[in-house]
Amino acid sequence: MRFGMMVKQRREQAGLSLRALAEQIGFDYTYLSLIENGHRYPGGRYVYSLASFLGVPVKTMLTMVADEKAEARLSKGELQPVPYLSTEILESRALATRERFLETVHRDTLDLPRDRDRIPFRVAGLTVIYDDQLLMHANPGIEDRSIYAGLFINGHRYRGTTNAIVVATQSVHGCESDAASEKTKTFQVLHELGHYILHASVGEEGVCVLPREDKPTYCSSGDRVSPAEFQANYFASAFLMPKELILDEITRHDFVFFNREKARLCERFFVSPQSLRYRLRALDIRII
Repeated sequence: MRFGMMVKQRREQAGLSLRALAEQIGFDYTYLSLIENGHRYPGGRYVYSLASFLGVPVKTMLTMVADEKAEARLSKGELQPVPYLSTEILESRALATRERFLETVHRDTLDLPRDRDRIPFRVAGLTVIYDDQLLMHANPGIEDRSIYAGLFINGHRYRGTTNAIVVATQSVHGCESDAASEKTKTFQVLHELGHYILHASVGEEGVCVLPREDKPTYCSSGDRVSPAEFQANYFASAFLMPKELILDEITRHDFVFFNREKARLCERFFVSPQSLRYRLRALDIRII
């Protein structure tokens, strides 16, 4: 059932007119009409109000809204920077990779950053290396001074090691880079693992975007976000913050106070505030 249709059905079951419901929950009558007809989707606090009044679990409504928004954007071509991997596929690949790792350690939760370097090795045989001179060793003479990570596979070696994720800990100028943050390093490691899982071999989608013979793959903070980078970012985000866990956290707190919980959520999922915002935006979750 569509979200708008569900709202209308619940309203009619409660014996309320459109105007009566709008008045009860403080909605504009026209806005509520657009929601019921599938032309608008409510933001976070409006979902909370509707769920409370109509007796529908907040999590159910959030999931319906997020899924229908993504479906609408796909149909309009707004999510086409990744034409061959839908967000649903990215979500499932990230979750499957997370579960595969947890099975190897016989538990159901991650312990980051303790697990950070073990995850790529357990699921893909990739060694994680931290180097303060990634640029110098990786590609002498390179002009881009914002390289922060690299994936070395298909015979490419980094200081004698092949099949490795390399994360920079300093910029080319010798200053401490953003990679010095433990949370940022964790995201970068999983971003590179995402490249490996999603792009390192020709899969059922028939696409390989990682170079096989000419050079390793580098990621730069100055790059325009390409389809491959979007996918790797999405993978890392979904791995660290699974959709179900995010929705569970949100439903425990009143949206009015949810902003106060951001710091706690960042620690809960071991991510930066920027990564949390990225994930909430990707799930079309808006909070006040």
